Amino acid sequence: MTKTCNTTETAEILKCSRDQVRSLIPSGRLHGVNISLGSQRARWIVPASAIEDFLAPRVQPPPPLRRKKHRRKQWIT
Repeated sequence: MTKTCNTTETAEILKCSRDQVRSLIPSGRLHGVNISLGSQRARWIVPASAIEDFLAPRVQPPPPLRRKKHRRKQWIT
């Protein structure tokens, strides 16, 4: 069984507030599972793997280098 954290534990790991964790989940930036029943307020648990994925650095490749075009010198006569 995978380890899971509630929003309070996740907030401590991410060094943010519980409200921020709750907003990250519906936005799709952090995967969470709603464990509430019926019309109760949403109770979220977050898998440890989702926290690791969120904290992993997002490495983007550098933009391609542009070569400068050499201009011919124009002589003024």
